Amino acid sequence: MPLIDASNLVLISLHIPKTAGTSFRNILVKVYGEKAVVRFDMINEKIYINEQLFSGTELPSYIKVIHGHFVYSELTEQIKLPHHVKHVTWLRHPVSRVISNYFYLAEMMNYYMQEEVHHIDIISKMQRTLTEYAADEKNRNRISKFLAGISLSDFDFVGLVEYFEEHLYQMSEKLGWPKQIAPVHYNATGRIKKGDGVDEELKTKIARWNDLDMILYKTACDLNK
Repeated sequence: MPLIDASNLVLISLHIPKTAGTSFRNILVKVYGEKAVVRFDMINEKIYINEQLFSGTELPSYIKVIHGHFVYSELTEQIKLPHHVKHVTWLRHPVSRVISNYFYLAEMMNYYMQEEVHHIDIISKMQRTLTEYAADEKNRNRISKFLAGISLSDFDFVGLVEYFEEHLYQMSEKLGWPKQIAPVHYNATGRIKKGDGVDEELKTKIARWNDLDMILYKTACDLNK
């Protein structure tokens, strides 16, 4: 099967869950325009653009930036990327990322189930604890899984969420963005604050369960030095 042509792409933003994705997308829209920036996801080897299934042979010419969740090696198996395209991503300390993602998913479950409205009692029976969630193999080393097929040194910029505004300025200079593009403040939501109460023993376990991601994060810290 021939690769999908994406010759008009100028930037690939690989978004690892819970790494300031919405804040960064808002910046991308300011720089490139609302239409030019699309949400790009790959689920079960299928491509979704702005949450709609895509089945064409080339990306529409108006798409300049793809921003979303995808494993890089799977992207290159289906998309023919131009040589000039830039690559950026954001990392976050793996322990904080796992904790934040757990509370985010718990909130989403509460929202979609709306047990009081539907008079059901499923969440209390089905919801896992943070320990159970973090210990699950599919939730371990998620950063490494998304970055399969590309090394951090191959990115044009790797930002750290903990230094969002500072690194956004640096990324802006590296990519030659207009000077008037001011970064929005990263929205540290209540989900992160809820994770503040997680005991140190569990945090140590989460770090151990995400050993590959911990190495990647340290590498990203070293690159930013």
